[in-house]
Amino acid sequence: MEVRELRVGSKVNLNGADVTVKTIEYNPVSEEYFIRVLESIHQIKASYLSPIPITEELLLKAGFELQYFGTIKTDAYKNKIVTIHCIGGNTGEFQVAIFNKIFPIYIQYIHQLQNLIYSLTGSELTFKQ
Repeated sequence: MEVRELRVGSKVNLNGADVTVKTIEYNPVSEEYFIRVLESIHQIKASYLSPIPITEELLLKAGFELQYFGTIKTDAYKNKIVTIHCIGGNTGEFQVAIFNKIFPIYIQYIHQLQNLIYSLTGSELTFKQ
């Protein structure tokens, strides 16, 4: 996971728990990025974080709906603007379509989907509990 892909609000994994990025700071002395994900802990090195893979469960919590072709379930999930298509079955990689036009954009992780939605709408992608 590249630090440049993260922003405040990004969902990431820390020691098996899904957490939200609160701050991102660069230390020019150590030439490292430090990130705060919880109010109760100090900043941690970005290298301690890992991306959260996109799953059907998370897509449904984010308001995406599974698409059907008639009565046949597809590997596509759609919200108001974006449709993401699972590539090659269950590989964990998704191709993006915006307003039903497919683009050569491939994503695997929740923070990438969050960035895409934010770039298109200026709004955060929210997740139901």
